[in-house]
Amino acid sequence: MNILIVTEGFKPYIGGVETRYVRLAEALAAKHYVDVLTILHNNIPAGVDKIPEKEEQGNLSIHRVDVGRNYFSKDGTRSLKGVMNFSAKCREHVLRHEYDAMLLSEWPLLHIIYLYRHDVDSRKRMIVDWHEVWGRYYFGFGLKGLGGYIFEKLTARLKEVKHIAVSDFTRQRLYKILRVHRNIPVVWNGVDFKEYEGLQNTEREYGKIVFFGRFVPHKNIDKLIQAYEIVRNEFMEVSLHIIGDGPLRDHIKYLASKVYGVHVHIALPRRQLIEHIKSSWIVAIPSSREGQGISYIEAMAAGTPVISIRSQLNAFSSMVKDGEEALIAEPTPNSLAASIVRLLKDEELWRNLSLRGMRFASNFTWEKTYIEMEKVINDVAEKSC
Repeated sequence: MNILIVTEGFKPYIGGVETRYVRLAEALAAKHYVDVLTILHNNIPAGVDKIPEKEEQGNLSIHRVDVGRNYFSKDGTRSLKGVMNFSAKCREHVLRHEYDAMLLSEWPLLHIIYLYRHDVDSRKRMIVDWHEVWGRYYFGFGLKGLGGYIFEKLTARLKEVKHIAVSDFTRQRLYKILRVHRNIPVVWNGVDFKEYEGLQNTEREYGKIVFFGRFVPHKNIDKLIQAYEIVRNEFMEVSLHIIGDGPLRDHIKYLASKVYGVHVHIALPRRQLIEHIKSSWIVAIPSSREGQGISYIEAMAAGTPVISIRSQLNAFSSMVKDGEEALIAEPTPNSLAASIVRLLKDEELWRNLSLRGMRFASNFTWEKTYIEMEKVINDVAEKSC
């Protein structure tokens, strides 16, 4: 089969969404021809000399399109011009190629509407991969948010396309908020336990706290830094390592420079990231929005206890039991600090969360993800013939 994957981000950029599509693309390319259509971002990750517009890896072809500078603004939102450019480039690409199935990340929504309107023959081949459902949450972003709210509603109502979700949490929001009255398969993200092979003897660093993920507002990295300052008043040996990249890079580096013991690592190679996760005492990711929360599961697979926050838009906080598989704090620096202190003081709690977290993470593997996604793709391709 010829398969197209459309995603805003792809390697060498890192993040949960990027990891999902890299894993899926590489697995699917073992049996099919796979094209990835993504954005040629102007910020180049550390350690990367140049990002090519087109890249061939066996049956996998990566097409990176230039949509102009500053696709993501400093506040983490997308520029309307950039979204429109990306959507137009998606339409142009699909009109020049033939695919048996098209896996479309929900973001930035408008590209799905463009494809639906301008390529009638491909509608039944479209699979919309929903990571999150925002609903009224969009209203907090002014006119941009209103546009997102409308696009989300329109996308959910498109006929003939196949909708899938990254978690039960997101599927339920599709049913309840967007009123999608169709069967919606769940295709979870996974984790690769093999990545931790060879690190069995890695020493845990007592007091080492790690955050990893995109530097965007909803990750609440500023609150974590404030929580760290509170903890450090009692535990002088603690350190905080913030790993990742994103629109708030400069802001996060500035905040970190004001606090002793906070280290910022920009876009580390995967192996180094895994080593940080494995050697840390705690992984704390106070994200207010997660469709599933792949970073938490990756940390749990390493046996590292996890701290998240309670939020109506955070799927992970509803997937685990507080105090059994992870700690779920309130979204305040004081509550985050209290959870960190619990894990620094209570060795039995730390050990239980480590063991139960690994068991929880074992439910999610990339092999399962690939099998479930291929079922959806085969079904869509057969029905569109």
